[in-house]
Amino acid sequence: MRLVEISPSHVTAFKHRRLPDGARTTHYDMTVMRHCIEVARHQWGYFLASNPFDAVKKPKLGKGRQRRVSKEELEKLKAAASYSHATYLWPIIEFALATGMRQSEMTALRWEDVDVAKRLITVRDTKNGENRWVPMSKSAIDCLSSLERNTERVFDTTSEAVRQSWRKLIKR
Repeated sequence: MRLVEISPSHVTAFKHRRLPDGARTTHYDMTVMRHCIEVARHQWGYFLASNPFDAVKKPKLGKGRQRRVSKEELEKLKAAASYSHATYLWPIIEFALATGMRQSEMTALRWEDVDVAKRLITVRDTKNGENRWVPMSKSAIDCLSSLERNTERVFDTTSEAVRQSWRKLIKR
């Protein structure tokens, strides 16, 4: 199909095919494709009277939620983690709660990026490609001080191993 042949009905059909993957995904895809058509119209000289994406409503996004783990949930997690063969699991959970870091950031974290004196963690190669700094609370420092420093990485495991251990944990 040529660009000039895309109509609002095509966009609507795309939207309905994509919605089973989630409203946020569909919304994002429609935003990107709308922008691509705008670039073609305004920068590449494609003549289109209008952008077909402008005639189709994007799916509504649910409100984000902010929630903390309750003390009871935390106790259950800790109890379940105590039965796990993955000895890294509880420290990673505890550290995640203390820092808000992503799983991939924690499994990539190296001891050289932890500055206890300044109470800062340097997170390298983040999701957006920029370094960022995470302040360390007392509980984050306590968690790190309970770990052995026998490898370069703070948590000597992979993101996939953590994912699998987490799945097993939440089934308990």
